[in-house]
Amino acid sequence: MNLEKNVPLQPYNTFGIAAKAHALVRVRSEADLLAVLADPQLITLPRLVLGGGSNMVLTGDVKALVLKVEVPGMRLVACLLYTSPSPRDLSTSRMPSSA
Repeated sequence: MNLEKNVPLQPYNTFGIAAKAHALVRVRSEADLLAVLADPQLITLPRLVLGGGSNMVLTGDVKALVLKVEVPGMRLVACLLYTSPSPRDLSTSRMPSSA
């Protein structure tokens, strides 16, 4: 676990507003998170969990401990949704029509 001070957060918020984290830990593993939770100085601080930063708007510096989640793993590149024809759609329904 590496505690960083005065870290720019501009790349991590939707509108790129200039803001800094007074304290930030990059969580890259379960061990990093457990180290934060075991640290007597950090456990009492308010926390802000930050992922990729989409849908995040910062309007100023963050005084809470920022936990920047950087766990390597899979990324969602595309999402395909398949649904079978709806029984309500008579033109494609496989259900017999009622007479």
